Amino acid sequence: MDRWILAERKNDDELVEIAPWEVSSQLENNPVVSLHFPMSDMEPILYEFLIGVFQTFLLPEDHREWSKIREDPPTPTELRNRFSSSAKAFQVLGDGDRFMQDFSEKIKKADSRPISRFPLGAPGKKTAKDNRDWIVKEDFIKNLCPYCAGFLLYGLQSRGPAGGRGYRTSVRGTSFITTLIQGENVWDTIWQNILPASQFPLDVTVPSSSSPERVFPWMGDLSSYLGNDNSGTQYTLEDGHPLGVYWAMPWRVLLDDTDSSMRCDVCERKKGVSVNAFRKRWYGLNYAEAWHHPLSPYIKDEKGAIRYKSVHSGLMYRNWKGLLYGDPEDNLRPALPIAYKLKRELVSDVPVWTYGHRLKRNRIKDWQETLFPLLELDEGYKETFLYHVKQMIDLADYARQQGIWALHRSLYGIYGEKGWQFPDKEHRTPAWNKGIYKRFSNEFWRDTEEVFFTQVKSLRDRLAVKESINNTKKEWLLKAQETTLQLYKHLSSQECERFSRPRMIAHRFLSYQTSHRADRVDNIYKTEDGEPISKLWENAEEAKN
Repeated sequence: MDRWILAERKNDDELVEIAPWEVSSQLENNPVVSLHFPMSDMEPILYEFLIGVFQTFLLPEDHREWSKIREDPPTPTELRNRFSSSAKAFQVLGDGDRFMQDFSEKIKKADSRPISRFPLGAPGKKTAKDNRDWIVKEDFIKNLCPYCAGFLLYGLQSRGPAGGRGYRTSVRGTSFITTLIQGENVWDTIWQNILPASQFPLDVTVPSSSSPERVFPWMGDLSSYLGNDNSGTQYTLEDGHPLGVYWAMPWRVLLDDTDSSMRCDVCERKKGVSVNAFRKRWYGLNYAEAWHHPLSPYIKDEKGAIRYKSVHSGLMYRNWKGLLYGDPEDNLRPALPIAYKLKRELVSDVPVWTYGHRLKRNRIKDWQETLFPLLELDEGYKETFLYHVKQMIDLADYARQQGIWALHRSLYGIYGEKGWQFPDKEHRTPAWNKGIYKRFSNEFWRDTEEVFFTQVKSLRDRLAVKESINNTKKEWLLKAQETTLQLYKHLSSQECERFSRPRMIAHRFLSYQTSHRADRVDNIYKTEDGEPISKLWENAEEAKN
């Protein structure tokens, strides 16, 4: 493995190139603190690549060995020796086995395509013609160095977009969420997301160097698996190795190299021969449902089938609890490194890098990322804490819905003796994910996020010292109501000026429905003793009298 990864060290002003085995270098005085890639949405995938490398070649047996390696990591020389045993598996070009590629005679006969259509999200002819190449532009890339080509291939295989009939999605499907625990430096970030063998979802041992094809499928004979339709042979755990989930190969791709050395359009460096074309065919490896990728939150059904949480619902704080702590109602479970960390004692809050591409076929609709806190929680109050957090999120979602209804009533409603009436069936309910309604939702979650996490930490701190949490919950109710009313006034003033009476009446409804006086609020939001939240106001009035 050569030096090709752009890295920032703690005390250096300029980026340097490092090899994967140099991640642990200079940890005491000048550690690597971040990794960089010119395409920003690919940067977290660079960490995933390295996590796969270290999980494969440095698999700890149990927690004791995991802790020992974290505190005293192998030297770069030791890591290089470990990695060298399978260096051929990462050869991107040349004769013989190629990294994540199909080198069969059939694919060599496939049509050659320009490399501009190769990266994840690269536009096809129609997309470019319709001017919908929003993120990856047509002809943005005409030449790639072998390192960028290999890494972009890893990104394509690990995301496995639905590229039409015969192009399989990844082990995790498509548009999935990934969560990575953030450490003090790059080495710590990588190791925090490594699992010991005892915590892996399936029986796992250190891969045998005599059978590398079980982990790296492109190093073996795949003729019985590739090129079959959906009724063809599945690639099962018996055919491979559990660690092979990091090196899945759902797409059949072959990179074409040239003899010339052109400047790479991604990293702007010359690195040997150039790659300016590729070939592909239908039906890569068809992975059975039992394969489990550790780095994503997942849902496991009664039959044991696994599917992964989609980014389509967004990365707002409403999803924070389920993604990091799980949600029994939805059978949602956190990614395995997070579940492993929660089993151990947290000594401080830890940020979790949460991200995902939202894809439609091979087109990137958007890229979402955020940092969520993984909070230090004592087992003595953890269940109580999560119970009240769920109520806070449910209350916020209720207030948001009422705000959208208020906008809808202002736009289309008429209030009379029979209550709210609407002109036709089409306008009877809001179009929740369109136009002004979608804007209201996005701005509501954004405007309340900082206060939410402040209140959540206050909730945790009060439970830790056994103080009352009623004031914290009361403050959150008032904040949710205030934000809803402010957003309603702001958006309705832009859209509903001609409808002053419906707007005024809708505002009164909204003010009541998001307050402690509303029955629905009392039903979903309780005091620390399980009483309706309105009791706090009643008690305050009684105290005055």
